Amino acid sequence: DSKRDLCKKISSISSSLGAVVEVKNGVQAYTVGEGNPIQTEEMKRNRVYHSKEKVDDSWIKYVDGVDIHRYWLGWSGQYIKYGKNLTRHRKFELFRGERILVRQIPAKPPYSILATFIKKILINDNNGMIIRIINNNDLKIYYILGLLNSQLMSFWFNTTFNKFQRKIFPQFKVKELAQFPIYKASKEQQSGIITLVNKLL
Repeated sequence: DSKRDLCKKISSISSSLGAVVEVKNGVQAYTVGEGNPIQTEEMKRNRVYHSKEKVDDSWIKYVDGVDIHRYWLGWSGQYIKYGKNLTRHRKFELFRGERILVRQIPAKPPYSILATFIKKILINDNNGMIIRIINNNDLKIYYILGLLNSQLMSFWFNTTFNKFQRKIFPQFKVKELAQFPIYKASKEQQSGIITLVNKLL
């Protein structure tokens, strides 16, 4: 069909996102039987490592997937105690410096991908995915953000993965985000998109 053909053409002239940047999940705080100390059902139920207050320096601002929006980030007023107490705590570098957060649950078209730029230190859960530019990379982070939030990318995503047909509660994973096509534009081509993204942010 013509939609799928167009998506194949887009992919054929692009690199996959995972080939040009680092794409990772956020933390999974609770899993019974894991963590240090070992977590119990009660600890998980009571969310013992979450707080509305910053107890000490090991407690860091925390965002859920629902806090991630298109070009802006909310905050539900939570902190998380970050360290080996969490079951899958990830390396701390993921949660600092310039990066893009992408919500795992897409919105209905035409703008399905909800992504924003962030550079302050905060921890996101695994309902949010993290994109970081590593090494020397000619692609600018605002350019990648502009592409991800574009109507074209939502069209590609919805045609390729067809998430809204199968589930009432659709979501996509890191391995799918890593497949998104990123066109290696020149500096001049990127600058127009970067200017627009700046305004939107």
